[in-house]
Amino acid sequence: MFGKKETDKQSKVEEQSSKEQEPMLILQELKKEEDALVEEKQNLVALKDKLRLKTKEEIENKKRNIQTLKNEIAELKTKCEELSKSLKAITG
Repeated sequence: MFGKKETDKQSKVEEQSSKEQEPMLILQELKKEEDALVEEKQNLVALKDKLRLKTKEEIENKKRNIQTLKNEIAELKTKCEELSKSLKAITG
């Protein structure tokens, strides 16, 4: 059996070991949290870039659609004017 002195010595060794392990555990937990936050940040940056690209694509699509509509309107106006002139010439 252990005497009181040996038990005290063993307790101090366990306490010392525990105190040494505690900072390591804290460090490991902090590292896990940091890694999770870095991953979340990377995901958000990727999402932001994807959304920005999609927004630019939508802007370009809208500009293209607007230009197409302007061209179609100009063409329709010209045709309407021509038809109007033709009708006036016939009905005179």
